[in-house]
This record gives sequence, structure tokens and C-alpha cells, in this order.
Amino acid sequence: MTYQSITKTFMDQITGGQLEWEPMNKVYDQVIFVEKDQRPRTYPVISGPGEWERDLKKRFPAEADNISRFFELMKKVHDSHTGSMFVKFVPMWLVKILDFTGLIHIITDFYKWNSKTCKEVIWDMIETQELRDIFCYCFGDFGTPPSKAGFPMQTLLHSHFSNGGAYPVGGASEIAFHIIPVVEAAGGRLLVRAEVSQILVNDGRAYGVQVKKGKEVMNVTAPIIISDAGFFNTMEHLLPTSVAASSHLWPLVKSQAHGPACLSVFVGLNCNAKELNIIHKQNSWVFTRNDIDKLTLEYLNMTREEAMDVDVPLLFISFPSTKDPEWEKRYPGKTTMVIVTLMPYKWVEEWAHARVMKRGDEYEYIKKTFGHKAVEQACQLYPDIKDHIDYVNIGTPVSNRHYLGSPQGEIYGLDHTSDRFSVQNNALLRPATDVPGLYMTGQDVCSCGFTGALYGGLLCASAVLQRNLINDLTALHKHIKRGKKKEE
Repeated sequence: MTYQSITKTFMDQITGGQLEWEPMNKVYDQVIFVEKDQRPRTYPVISGPGEWERDLKKRFPAEADNISRFFELMKKVHDSHTGSMFVKFVPMWLVKILDFTGLIHIITDFYKWNSKTCKEVIWDMIETQELRDIFCYCFGDFGTPPSKAGFPMQTLLHSHFSNGGAYPVGGASEIAFHIIPVVEAAGGRLLVRAEVSQILVNDGRAYGVQVKKGKEVMNVTAPIIISDAGFFNTMEHLLPTSVAASSHLWPLVKSQAHGPACLSVFVGLNCNAKELNIIHKQNSWVFTRNDIDKLTLEYLNMTREEAMDVDVPLLFISFPSTKDPEWEKRYPGKTTMVIVTLMPYKWVEEWAHARVMKRGDEYEYIKKTFGHKAVEQACQLYPDIKDHIDYVNIGTPVSNRHYLGSPQGEIYGLDHTSDRFSVQNNALLRPATDVPGLYMTGQDVCSCGFTGALYGGLLCASAVLQRNLINDLTALHKHIKRGKKKEE
């Protein structure tokens, strides 16, 4: 969003050109290893062509050739990604032939690299453990540890941010605020605070949804139903069981896993950010030792009680208010901090059906133990904040389950494993389902995150309209870029 990328062109269309973006720092991320009785080791992640690569070669001169190989491979995988989407728009019988014969690998290299995990490729290519970890540092952006995620997932993320990050001016709520008028201008409506309890099906065809508001139930009918509730919600909770079980998507319910759940800590500081020695317009990814794959898996496999006795091994720390140039005008003398880490759903699952704010003392104790520990670790890195903490709000996987409707508190939909992006599974996870009238959109159609869900929507709209909107977007983008060059 920091320049006129094709994604920026896309966002300009669906927000009427009204959404502004503030660039983050050139160093948009930093990777920090905080080991006991040692000084923190900090590595910047620098945006701009070749900048990060050159910096890493200075820090790891013995790995210079391997670093070059990594970035060359990153570009190859990025270039192969568009071709991987081909399987979502051709008949499944053709996908199976392409997969069985290996012809798919002539169309794209994506699936060849996806058959290998991040750990397999990077550990084989890079000799220094610290550098291996740096190349995998942001796996938390999709949640699947390096030994389980396909190699393209990590490289595509690096490519995505290679020109830097950006933040919506006015905060994240501005995104929806500017999309809604575009939807309404086209005759659409946005309705909130009413639960969709099921997808209505008659003679095998989806024809509407049932909506609950308190005790009131209403059926809303339409010729086309699009579910953004996620794969598991759609298949296990919204479709009638008999319909879902007869779908060719049903085997994925059994073979695929829910994505990771998380603990989120929102902190309010009663001080202007300029008066604090903190990061501005960037993020910190903090780990308590090397081999972040092993570190993460060991933590996630602990019992809840074991985990409560150790430091949180991985933390994402950011100060969102420093990214928004409008913040200080609206909230002078205030700063926000957010901390996110992974947390297995099973650690709090027993409170999944308890009322919000009424989950009891044990739950509150567990939640606060993890949350306050995360805050304490953040204070060790940024001691200035310790005396200015005014507000702390902690959310667990069951909070996500309640507010996001995610069955196991997941934030990224399906787990982003190598198997999820195999040729046939990627083809099955297409917008058009085998239930006539029903389409799926969002993260599970493409990949997780803001941009992944955005393109999931574009793929879905293409399927519904039976028109290649990717070609339309590409043509528009080229037209806009030509216009900008003429202005220059």
C-alpha cells in the first residue's frame, strides 16, 4: 500500500479511493532474541529492493552465497504463485490428471516447492541457526510452524512486505468505513448483530440463510449464497449435515486442521509515544531462544499448567497508535500497545460455552497469568512503558470463538500446512462449491490475512460473475500506472 501496487489499485476500487495509507518505517519489523542473562540480539528487516539481503550479508558474511540463493528462490516462488491459482477454475477431473501426470509442474513450480516444508528448504540451505530463524521469523503471520508449513507460504510473505508495510490513516476501522458506501451504492446492505444459524437448502440447492436475533428467527432468500464464515463453520455448522456429508469437500473436514488460536493483549498507556523509548511505526518479533520451530512446538505441546510456569517463547509486539498520523489529534497523551502470541484452544476449551465476562475465577486467573506474563516480558524490552500502563485487556481463544465465530478460536481459518496447499486440496478449496447456489470466500479460498482474504473475495466474485476479474484488475492497474507515468 506504500506505492501503486496491484493490491493498492484493488483497494482503491473497493473503497472509492477514500482510504489513505501511512507508510511504516523502512525497518518495518525487527527480530529480537532475548535469552536469559544475555543482551537482546536485534536484527532489522528492511524494505526496499535488495536492502534486507545486503544487510544480512553484512551480519552473516560466511552465509553470503546462501543468502543470495534464498532471495533468488524467493523470487522464483513468488513468480510461480499466480499459476497455482489455475487449479481453482478448471474441472476437478482435469486437476487430477494434471496432478497424476505431473503436468501441473509445467504450468507452475509452486507445488514442487510446496511439497517441501519451510524447515526442509531453509535448514538445508542455511547453516547458521540464527539466520534460519530470521528467515522464518514472521511465521506467526500465518501461524503454522516452519516444520509444518510449505516453503512458499514463508517466501510469499517476505515478498509481500519487501516494499514495506503501511497502516490505514485513522485506524483499521477506516477500511470497513470506506468499503460500506461502495457496497451500498451498488444496491447492497450491511447488516450486523444478527447470527446466521444455517444455510437453507432445498432439493440440493442453497436458496437462503436463517438469521437469529434474540428469539426471533427470519429466513432470508437469495439466488446466490456466499459464505465468509470459514470452511469449518460452513461445512460443520451452517449446511445441513446430510448435504455437507455428501459434498466432495467433506473429506477435508476430516483431513485438515483448524489454524492456530492466539492470546491477544491490548494495553493502554497514559503517555505520549514520543516521550517513551519504544518502537515507532514498526513491529517486534521476540523469541526466547534460537530454533524457533522447536521452541514453538515444545510450548504448544505443553499442558496448560506447564506453560503457565515458563516465559512466553514468542511475542509479536507493536504500538499501533504510532502508525496512525491522526491518533495524536484524537487521543493526545495516549499510546496503545498490542501483544499477540500463540495459545492452544485446548488450554481454555472448557470455558467455550460459558457467558462472556462470566467465565469464573479459574478462567480469569489463567487468562491473567498468561497475559500479565506477556506484558512483563514486553516491559523488559521497553522499560519506559512500565509506569504508564493504564489499561490491560486480555483475549484468549474462547474470546475469539465468541467474537469472531471461529470454532476453535483460530484467527487464520484452515491451518496453513503443506498439505492444505497441495494440488488437489488447493483446487477443492475454490469459491464455487458442489452445492448449487453456494460459494465460499475469504481466507480459506486463498490464504490468510488481510490481502489473502481480499483476493479470496476477488476469486469468489469471478466465479459468481463467471468473469475473469483478475484480468480486469490487471488491465485497470496497467492503465493507472501508464497514466501516472504520463503525469511524471
